[in-house]
Amino acid sequence: MKSTKTVFRIYEIWLLIALTLFFCVESLLDTIYMQNESELAPMIVARAIWLALIIGAFSRYVVAIRILAFACGISAITVGFSLPCLATISPVLAGVLCVGVVIKASTGIYMLHQISNPDSFGAQSLDAHITPH
Repeated sequence: MKSTKTVFRIYEIWLLIALTLFFCVESLLDTIYMQNESELAPMIVARAIWLALIIGAFSRYVVAIRILAFACGISAITVGFSLPCLATISPVLAGVLCVGVVIKASTGIYMLHQISNPDSFGAQSLDAHITPH
């Protein structure tokens, strides 16, 4: 008899922790650089979606992991293309967002790679050959 248990590897945990820490920094930067109050509601909705996906990934929900991988990839691409223009306006902000692009791209690529793997995102097959009767 085989059972499947999802166990995170150490680098998977560090990727999710780095993404969570950057999520907090990015939320702070969004509130600082907000131009008017009409941007507040969309920002809160977007942050809630990101937070739900990160919590879902920590909870090992496969759907949340796959959607988070897609969101990380799309976010890394869109922010990456805007970095050259942003660097002329605010080099410090561009540097912080460049770190975010690296974190999101590496998390997204790693998660997408794991989707094609039968041991998707840390799932390990355990032999349960000794079972009580």
